[in-house]
Amino acid sequence: MPTFTLDGETYEYLRPDPGRDSEEARSRAYGDYPRVLAALPLADGTTVDVYAVAARWDAHPSYVFVAWADDDMSPHWAWIPAGNVECLNEPEWDAEER
Repeated sequence: MPTFTLDGETYEYLRPDPGRDSEEARSRAYGDYPRVLAALPLADGTTVDVYAVAARWDAHPSYVFVAWADDDMSPHWAWIPAGNVECLNEPEWDAEER
């Protein structure tokens, strides 16, 4: 299972396959991805919140493809249930960047 480190803690996370044809996935223009707070499913059955971008979503939309960077600025990604994703407005995102 893939792992990443956030705030000094290492997490093992899931990369579920939404079981959809990738040609059904939708996306905005590169760099214009919505900023989100994603409750990322972990291998132990819990979740951890990550600030991410929603790069793609399926046609239904039951899954969202999110991407984020860990403490070392290494990129990570996963398809996660759409119910685990909350869109953020600029002030909410900017507060996290401080």
